[in-house]
Amino acid sequence: MDWLRNHAGQVKLAGKILLGLYIAACAFLYFDQQHLEYAPVASTDQPGDYGLTDFKRLTLSTPDNQTLIAWYKKAAPLHPTILYLHGNAGNLGEFAKRYKILSANGDGVLAVDYRGFGASTGAPDETGLITDGEAAYNALIAREIGLSHIIIYGHSLGSGVAVALAARHKVAALVLEAPFSSAVDVGAFRYPEFPVRDLMRDQFRSDLRIAKVTSPILIMHGTADKTVPYQFGKRLFDLAPQPKDMLTFPGDGHDLLPAPGVADKLEAWLTAHVPLSAPDPTGTGSTLNPNQEE
Repeated sequence: MDWLRNHAGQVKLAGKILLGLYIAACAFLYFDQQHLEYAPVASTDQPGDYGLTDFKRLTLSTPDNQTLIAWYKKAAPLHPTILYLHGNAGNLGEFAKRYKILSANGDGVLAVDYRGFGASTGAPDETGLITDGEAAYNALIAREIGLSHIIIYGHSLGSGVAVALAARHKVAALVLEAPFSSAVDVGAFRYPEFPVRDLMRDQFRSDLRIAKVTSPILIMHGTADKTVPYQFGKRLFDLAPQPKDMLTFPGDGHDLLPAPGVADKLEAWLTAHVPLSAPDPTGTGSTLNPNQEE
């Protein structure tokens, strides 16, 4: 007690310093959160640079006047088209191997770089990314791809965009790889010492949206995922409506699709839930400006 009395000033000063540092850290998280949540990489690469010779480079327009870059491969007859929504880092080229896997059996793929990623204009935020997903979806409708032939596939952060789209539109199926219940759940888990739920703007509340999804849902998650821990994918699955399935991969991490056996299980599930035995029905049309091939 004598020591505290003799050093009361220093203790108060130390407390003020620690409080100041904590407030500064909170301020850093708040003002730098866009950089922490998104890590876009600029690029002018073409599909052919990655051996995707059967893919075309498209430009898509959004209602808020952004220009998005997308890579597209037309589906073979009687095959669906997968709208692929990538994670929070990189650009289209970094996921080229995934497009090869998804299109290997004749399925079409439309993969889009969100605003601020690759050569797409703008800067990313939650509203913008969902708008970009809508633009890609509308581009498929404009190409007269029927709703029963569109599969939405979201990986990691892309799962938040995918759930938002599938909650608004009837599609053939929703596939989520390494998804979260919400981005804010993951943020609060990573930074438990900070009031993340009060600070985070782009929360991607898939937990609040997934109940509105009416198409079959597949969730794939690895138990050793260190980016989006398995518990958050399981939480989203528990909240999801039927029909739904979850494929758990013991010991696998965040990048599931290229892992041995994963693509085969995905294809088996799609074959069972998206049986295509009739020609693609005509889409419903779109008010979006037609996408352009370069």
